[in-house]
Amino acid sequence: MPGGLHDDREPDDGDGSTEILSGLGTGGARRPPKRRGVFEGLAMERSWRAARRERKWMLVFDIASLVLWAAEFCWVVIGDKCPPGAFNGWCNAFNVATAAACILAFVYALSIFFDVKDLHQSSVSPRTRP
Repeated sequence: MPGGLHDDREPDDGDGSTEILSGLGTGGARRPPKRRGVFEGLAMERSWRAARRERKWMLVFDIASLVLWAAEFCWVVIGDKCPPGAFNGWCNAFNVATAAACILAFVYALSIFFDVKDLHQSSVSPRTRP
């Protein structure tokens, strides 16, 4: 019964949005995506290249930071030990700094992992993506 008490369909305002979203308007098939123009594709590729270049520089920075903090942590661990509470509490600060170097090296290694993962995900040009 259209328009009756037992009608559980949503009212349609005539713009076709409910058919497109649910896939009912075209018999279950979806419309192909809107085709981009040449200049729009070139602009997207230019911004994609700039973003990838920035991500590569971040990767270089993260690798350099990892090497520096890991070398500092190894140097401290291999060097002389400082017992907690000695030298008027300066050894406590030294030991905290050693732990911080270890944590920073781990965080930079994690950052490198995510940089490589991001670069791998964005390896396809936006002009060739569907």
